[in-house]
Amino acid sequence: MSGIISNNIGLTSGLIKTIPVGGNTPAFFAQRGALDCSGDSCSTALSDNVWTKGAFNGEYIDTDSCYDSSSNYRFTPNKAGKYFIFAKCFMGEYQDRGDTFDAQLRFNGNEYQMTSDSYDAGFQSDGYDRDRDHHIIIQGVKEFNGTSDYVECWCKVNQTSSYARLWGAGQAYYGSYFGGYKI
Repeated sequence: MSGIISNNIGLTSGLIKTIPVGGNTPAFFAQRGALDCSGDSCSTALSDNVWTKGAFNGEYIDTDSCYDSSSNYRFTPNKAGKYFIFAKCFMGEYQDRGDTFDAQLRFNGNEYQMTSDSYDAGFQSDGYDRDRDHHIIIQGVKEFNGTSDYVECWCKVNQTSSYARLWGAGQAYYGSYFGGYKI
């Protein structure tokens, strides 16, 4: 077995553990829109209070071609094991403010992690600048079978106006992103 020898990694007995070379692949990182996009081509429209799959189409890293950035926006790793999955959904709207902002990681179509944020009138600002945009960060560890298991990121905004968006790369550095790697 090839690898890197290191002392006391995850062991309390003082034994030496071998870490396999290339052990953190497959890995992927994709953002919404290309880094040089502008305007609406960077973002995805979100219907009011409806779950929408994040269209993370700006593939930045995909070590083993396991992420589909053109049609289903899902990661289907080809190696069995545990994976660290993460996403940031930068959601908001132009005209007014959102009430709640939610993000989900779905494993094989079923929710396995969810987080949310809500508007608090106590933080209201002039022109609603800080009330309308929220960065929702979500992460989790999940075991994949290496053949058919997949993960997707879904977003939802409950709003008081009519133009909710999942903001993309050109609107804030890496605006919204989705990634993961084998651990």
